[in-house]
Amino acid sequence: MQNYPAIAIVEDDRLLREELACFFEANRYQVHEANCMEGLFDVLKGHSLDLAILDLNLPGQSGFEIAQQLRDRIPGIGIIMLTARTHIDDRVKGYMTGADIYLTKPTDPRELLAAVNRLANRDVGRTDLHWVLDVRQFELLNDQLDARIALTAVETAILRALALEPAGLMEVADLLGLLEEHFPDRANTRRSLENTISRLRKKVMDSVIHSQTKPLIKAHRNAGYQLTLTVQVVESN
Repeated sequence: MQNYPAIAIVEDDRLLREELACFFEANRYQVHEANCMEGLFDVLKGHSLDLAILDLNLPGQSGFEIAQQLRDRIPGIGIIMLTARTHIDDRVKGYMTGADIYLTKPTDPRELLAAVNRLANRDVGRTDLHWVLDVRQFELLNDQLDARIALTAVETAILRALALEPAGLMEVADLLGLLEEHFPDRANTRRSLENTISRLRKKVMDSVIHSQTKPLIKAHRNAGYQLTLTVQVVESN
C-alpha cells in the first residue's frame, strides 16, 4: 500500500473533526482523529505522525501545551494551529510553543490543504519519523534508512516502556522498577541502566551513521530518560 503522509487532527468539535478527516483522506493522507491530548498520545502509541492540526481550546491540556510536547518528542513534525483565537498574543504564543503555521477559523479548505502539503513535502526531520519496535523479534526497524537493529530483551523492554509513555519520558526509579519486575535475576542499578541506554543509543547511531538522525534517547538531569524520536510499538505474533 502507498505510504501516504500521516496526519492527526486534534479537535473537540466532532463534526468539524470528521469533516476535516474526510477531506484529508480524499487528498491521500492517512488520518487519525483525537479530541484531546490523551487521545492524541493514544494515537502515537501505535502510529507515526508526519503532521498535526491542533485546535487551541481543548478539554484538559490546551493546543499550546500539546504543541510543545509534540515538538519536544518529534522535532521534525509539522504543526498547524487551526483556531478561532485571532489575538496577536495567541499567534505569537502559538509560534513560540511549536507551531509552523497558525490559521484562524473559518479557513478555506484549499488554504489548509496548501499549508499541510507544504509541511508534508519538506525534508526536515522526516528520517526520524518511522521507527518501529518489534517487541517479540527484539528488533528496531526503519525502512527509510534500511535499518534493522537487533536488541537485547532488556533494551527492548526499556524502549517499549519509553515509547508507550505519553511524552516518551520516564523517571529512573520507574525504569528500574520495571526492569526489576521483568528481570529479577539481573543487577538493576542506576549505573547498569546508564550503560544499557548508552549501548542502545550507540547501536542506533552506528546503524544510521550516514543520516542526520538525533540520538534515540536523551537524559534529563533529575528527571529520567526521554525518547527524542517517535517509535511505533508492534506486538507481532
